[in-house]
Amino acid sequence: MKRPVLARSVIVALTVLLTAPVAPTEIQNLALPSQPAGGPATGEYWALIIGIDNYHHGLPLQTAVKDAMEVRDDLAQRYGVRPERLIELFNEQATLQNIAYALFRLSSEAKSDDIVLIYFAGHAQYDKDGRLQWWLPVEGAPMEPETLLTDAAIRQELQGMKAKQVHLFHVTAGVARELRLAQPILQAEREALEQERRQAEERIRLSTEEAQRAAEEQARLDAERLAGEKEEHARLEADRLAREQEELAKQQAEQKRVEEERKRLAEEKARQDAAEHARREVEENARRDAERLAREQIERAKLEAERRELEAERQRLENARAKLEAERQALQEAQRLAREREEQAKQQAEQQRLAEERKRAAAEQAAREEAQRKLAEERHRTEEQAKARAEQRSKPIEEARVRPFTPPPVGRELIGKDGAPMVLVSAGEFTMGGDSIDNPRHPVYLDAFYMDKYEVTASHYAKFLQATGRHLPFKWSEMSLVSHGGRPVIGVTWEDADAYCRWASKRLPTEAEWEKAARGTDGREYPWGNEAPTPRHANFNKCCEWKGYGVLAIVGSLEAGRSPYGIYDLAGNVSEWVADWYDNTSYKYELERNPKGPRDGEEKVVRGGSWYDSALLQRSALRSRSYPSAPSTDRGFRCAKDAK
Repeated sequence: MKRPVLARSVIVALTVLLTAPVAPTEIQNLALPSQPAGGPATGEYWALIIGIDNYHHGLPLQTAVKDAMEVRDDLAQRYGVRPERLIELFNEQATLQNIAYALFRLSSEAKSDDIVLIYFAGHAQYDKDGRLQWWLPVEGAPMEPETLLTDAAIRQELQGMKAKQVHLFHVTAGVARELRLAQPILQAEREALEQERRQAEERIRLSTEEAQRAAEEQARLDAERLAGEKEEHARLEADRLAREQEELAKQQAEQKRVEEERKRLAEEKARQDAAEHARREVEENARRDAERLAREQIERAKLEAERRELEAERQRLENARAKLEAERQALQEAQRLAREREEQAKQQAEQQRLAEERKRAAAEQAAREEAQRKLAEERHRTEEQAKARAEQRSKPIEEARVRPFTPPPVGRELIGKDGAPMVLVSAGEFTMGGDSIDNPRHPVYLDAFYMDKYEVTASHYAKFLQATGRHLPFKWSEMSLVSHGGRPVIGVTWEDADAYCRWASKRLPTEAEWEKAARGTDGREYPWGNEAPTPRHANFNKCCEWKGYGVLAIVGSLEAGRSPYGIYDLAGNVSEWVADWYDNTSYKYELERNPKGPRDGEEKVVRGGSWYDSALLQRSALRSRSYPSAPSTDRGFRCAKDAK
């Protein structure tokens, strides 16, 4: 809601800082009426001081706020502007909303005999004819009209004031010059017309009263005059009344003319405002069309550039595809040659292995004969141990039950689906565990089963990868089948090991099966007996860094480290995944016949020492554990199978 400013004089000073600020000493150039330090003679000074240096959208200024403050101080000292009538808007305060409210406050509070000064130090825009177009508030952007204080809004405030004069000063380089407003301020003219109308009505009223008094006086005189004079006086009075009525009619006609002129001026202003609005709309539409055409041209240029880039990319892809095709053919040829060489190496290795197997068979025969001799010596000791176990059956099982070991019958081997030899482990009871808290000694009965004679090699695992397309193990890129194919595969997770055994129609051994295959039934500490480990028995104590597959021994190459069943590398080389979940109390509660460990858990059991471990960690009864998804350079596996 707009309210007029009842100010006698309004002076607007605009400092356009795109050129130069106004000096405080030039405030006299603003042509303020000369007044004493106490203020105007009949009214008060009002002042709105605006200064902006730090615009939100760039366009910074240096001295606008400083100059505005000096003008404020000068107004207070020389013209006596009181603080409550001095409105200050600096930097962040000088928003579009705050400026509009300040103008509204001046319109509401300034009286008819007051003087209003508006000082603006900041960015503003004038057209080529020197007419104000807009002020730029602190958050304003020149390309966003809704953020500007426009000429129309300023003029609306100025035309709503009842001031006799309106002065607009443009201050450039410290020099103030007066600019005439493009449109007349109609408020003063309307007040003048209204004043004239009231004066005309007052004259009519006074004339009427005067006529009445004159008529009464004339009536008294007529009574004293002669009868003949009455007739002449009546004629003269009638003429006078006729003239007064004619004058009154003229005044009414003049009043009507003034009212029509006022309406005409209002209509003319409305037409001019409409024409100005239409002109601005045409200019805005033209600007938008130009911007749209420019954007379209830029977009077409971008699309054309992208099309050329896509064409070049397509050509590059075709060239790359041809190159890849040539490389693929070369790779296939190289792979074919590599497979042929690998097959030759395998045949040679198999021939060598058969020769070694014959040697081992002869050695095994001699070992069996030696074992038969030792069995007679052990029989007496076994019987005494059996009596001791019978006495302890009522106690918690904490000590080992020792059964004499009977070597498997000769020839009880088979070849698995993956081509790996498997050894029969006969059914029966054995002593499982050691002396630690999580693996106390206890008797376990197992049905007969087959166990891989060797740890799964890199060559066997490569066949599995080729057949299934499974992801490559950890460190696989460092492996060469020609050089390392006979060494155990490493870097496999528990899931990888389980998938391989199922692919080969086998399974991972249980923890109990692994330990029986490693130590037999006579309670030995290591697969080969109770003798401390040496490099003849196992590949161990090579801590601490992985140095490639060369750190591993070829499976089955350490004859002295065989288990009682003729199974190799159950100590050293790589530790091995087994099927069971780990639980440090599982031995106390598991079944005494074919135990399979807990139903679930977080970690899987790992058995056997590795190349990394010391001699103390090669004992068959030791347990370790790891998360199923964690690969390691010192961990592999072997498979088992039920004996039908």
